[in-house]
Amino acid sequence: MFSVLLVLAGCSPTAGTIKTDSIDPDDTASIDTGDVVEPEPEPDYSVWIGERLFVTDDCEEPAIEEGHELTEDNWDSYNEVHDTCPNCDHIYYVAVTPEEVCGYPITEVRYRGVDFVEGGGAIFYNFNGWGQAEVVDPDAEFDGWTLKYAYSYGSLDMYGTVNFPEKE
Repeated sequence: MFSVLLVLAGCSPTAGTIKTDSIDPDDTASIDTGDVVEPEPEPDYSVWIGERLFVTDDCEEPAIEEGHELTEDNWDSYNEVHDTCPNCDHIYYVAVTPEEVCGYPITEVRYRGVDFVEGGGAIFYNFNGWGQAEVVDPDAEFDGWTLKYAYSYGSLDMYGTVNFPEKE
């Protein structure tokens, strides 16, 4: 009989709590599934990759624009030029090809400025000499990745698009 009592006493619940390494059903912490969360892609505003469409009554041709952002670190004249456009968030050196579009000669190097404003807009500037930054489109569109601008110069209408690449 003593052995039956010992077996019953050994199987009966005891006072206290048994701690285990298992997950508590009331635990609200997230469970690591091992999935890698990719960071959200970000645009690289230091690179200018664009196209400007030249339109006249009888011609419509694109020019390709490629360039890079100018900063204090890579351009000695940055502060002087930025003073002519203090609202510019970015100033760019832009190479334009081809040399002629719709019968008009193209300036092969342009300096551009952009002021990104809240609400998906931008102000687009062209630098005419170092003494002046001219607003050429105060109502440019910007969605965080793509800048779209338009302006007229004499009998030419121009429509530009700049696609900022993903940061590496």
